[in-house]
Amino acid sequence: MAALDWLGKAQRRVNKDPAYRALGTADIDLALKAGKTIRRVIFSAFEVVRIEDGDATTLVDVDVVIEMTAREWNGYLKKRHKGDGPSLTSLDIDKSVVRARNPLDRLKLDRCMRSVQAFIDQGARYVA
Repeated sequence: MAALDWLGKAQRRVNKDPAYRALGTADIDLALKAGKTIRRVIFSAFEVVRIEDGDATTLVDVDVVIEMTAREWNGYLKKRHKGDGPSLTSLDIDKSVVRARNPLDRLKLDRCMRSVQAFIDQGARYVA
């Protein structure tokens, strides 16, 4: 499975999960980049409302970009699935994988990190 092919499955799963809703609202527009592949993921209220293909302009338009190579994404997701991978926050401290347009957008990610992490962890189930 390619690095970001899990997004649609994870979206459907978290949008049906009451435990995901219990994490609180998440209002953020982010891009996930795996090598040359870019996907825009829009979180609103208690769900992931849209996932779409992106391009270079997407990286400028979104609040936050999470960028790794395809190999790094797959390795990260496999480790998260096994339960021994770092959180996205810890990974960013070590490898600087998160870029935000400005400090307020970075705070926006920090505020809804539990929802973003839960979404990514859901996707890890499909990569392992």
